[in-house]
Amino acid sequence: MQLIRVALCLSVLWLGACDARHEAKQTSADEIQTEHAQSEQAQPAATAIATADQSEAEAITPQAAPASFSPDEQATLPARQFIRTANVKFQVDNVAKATSQIETITKQQVGFVTFTKLDSQIDDKETVPISADSLLETTRYTVSNTMTLRVPNARLDTTLQAIASLGNYLDIREIKSDDVALQRLAAGQARRRIAAHDARLRRAIDGRGRKLGETTEAEESRLNGQRESDEAQINDFSLADQIQYSTVTLNLYQRQTILRTMLPNTTDVRVYEPGFFTQAADALAAGAGVLEGFVLFLLRGWGLLLFSLLVFVLAKFGIRRWRLAKA
Repeated sequence: MQLIRVALCLSVLWLGACDARHEAKQTSADEIQTEHAQSEQAQPAATAIATADQSEAEAITPQAAPASFSPDEQATLPARQFIRTANVKFQVDNVAKATSQIETITKQQVGFVTFTKLDSQIDDKETVPISADSLLETTRYTVSNTMTLRVPNARLDTTLQAIASLGNYLDIREIKSDDVALQRLAAGQARRRIAAHDARLRRAIDGRGRKLGETTEAEESRLNGQRESDEAQINDFSLADQIQYSTVTLNLYQRQTILRTMLPNTTDVRVYEPGFFTQAADALAAGAGVLEGFVLFLLRGWGLLLFSLLVFVLAKFGIRRWRLAKA
């Protein structure tokens, strides 16, 4: 009997322990599921917060350009194509001589001159009488020349070095290089798009029949596309020419020059009148000439003088005799 009671007590205790263990396991499982659900609910929120923070950081901080291109990007980039221009201003001893030397240098470098303008700017002019009939004109002027050269791109540096040796003082030396490779690439792609569009329009026109209105509009669209393609091609030719030949603009000048010139005095007639002593000497010379002429006249007319003297003597003798006879 006691054994049965002990067995029943042990059975009750074992069943109670099993129920407690089952409840603990169930409670642990429920807690784990709850925590898992909470973590799953928190993870999207954390992800959203992190995404928002990253977006805000990207909005605040500008994206830095990559330090270098990848091999694939470098393979697709076009080769650099530079348009090089130069602007030089300097002083020389003689502008005309330096201009001739620059033209020779340009020809030696297989280039050509597209513009030149040699100008003499008068700074001051003064006229002073220096004698009775002469004036001295003093002119102060500055000679300058503006030139534009086109030389091959590979010979630009050599040309500039040769030209710089002609100057005494260098005011400005500016060299500029513009990479137009991407610009030419964009122009080429635009021409290809226009050509493809033109081909589609041509096929559409050929396939839609002969409706006048639609055909006219399509032809006008083709004409506009061809015009845009021609303009893009001409612009590309202009860029290619500027790449092949660099443009050099020169401004050379020299120091102020003074020019003195003798001129006749035609503005003041009184300057030609001689002074008193000069007029007296001229009068004496003129009187001597008159006296000389009178003597020569007498010498030339001696016969007439002798005849006149004879007539006078005879007349005086006749008058005297007539008076005596009358008395």
